Amino acid sequence: MTYASPALRRNPQEVSEHFIKLVHARIAEVSGWKYIFERIPAFKDACAKAPSQVPCPFTGAGKSKFRFRQKDLYTGCAIHNDFPVNEFCDGIDVLAKYYELSKTQTCKKILSDFFGMDLHAPLTDADIENERRYKSAVRATETLDREEVAKRMRKLDVMYHYTGEIKPNTPVALYLRNRG
Repeated sequence: MTYASPALRRNPQEVSEHFIKLVHARIAEVSGWKYIFERIPAFKDACAKAPSQVPCPFTGAGKSKFRFRQKDLYTGCAIHNDFPVNEFCDGIDVLAKYYELSKTQTCKKILSDFFGMDLHAPLTDADIENERRYKSAVRATETLDREEVAKRMRKLDVMYHYTGEIKPNTPVALYLRNRG
């Protein structure tokens, strides 16, 4: 299978952007990354149990290593305890790690395997509109609604209210001193 698109006689970055836009357009059409992840056995459990943690989909190790938050089933963002916080900001990042491919190759695999798409096809007006819709939905998940802000503020207030000063000869102070 060839992945080069004759419509793209551009530099590698432009080629990658083209395929990422195509993937995002297709994801918007199917209402999110859940469509893809439910079709991959390693991620099926994580989708079904979101936001609970499940074993690592890459290695199968552990019991509580990986999770999707419910809202992240649209964006594809995931949390893995063994990776840096922002390692999996998008479904493309998650699948690139899973397939052990570059992001561009991962996009091509997604388009051909899950959408049966001709990789030589250029972006259409509908694709551009779907990609805009996807980006808009992703931006909406980045901001917290009033209820979430209020909930987090209450938690911080409770922590502040019940937090006390550590006395020098308490077990906590001794533990922290021994830690360096």
